[in-house]
Amino acid sequence: DDLMKTAEIVKRTADEYSRLSHLQNEFIENYTEIAPMVYRVEYSDNTVITVNYNSEEVDLGYMKMDGKSYVVNENN
Repeated sequence: DDLMKTAEIVKRTADEYSRLSHLQNEFIENYTEIAPMVYRVEYSDNTVITVNYNSEEVDLGYMKMDGKSYVVNENN
C-alpha cells in the first residue's frame, strides 16, 4: 500500500515536471507581486504562472487559489 502511494506521488511529480520542463529554456520576463505573497511570473513564451505562497486560500477577484498552490496559463 505504501509502495503504491509512493509510486502515485512519483508519477504525479514526473507528469508535472514534463508539463513545465519547456520553461527551463525560457526567460522570465516579469515577476510581480499581485497580492500579499501571491506572485505572477511571465515567461518569454507567454506562459504565466501565478503562485500563492500563503498557507491560506486567496481570492484574487477573478480566481481563488488554494494555499501553497500555483496555476499555469499557457498562452501559446
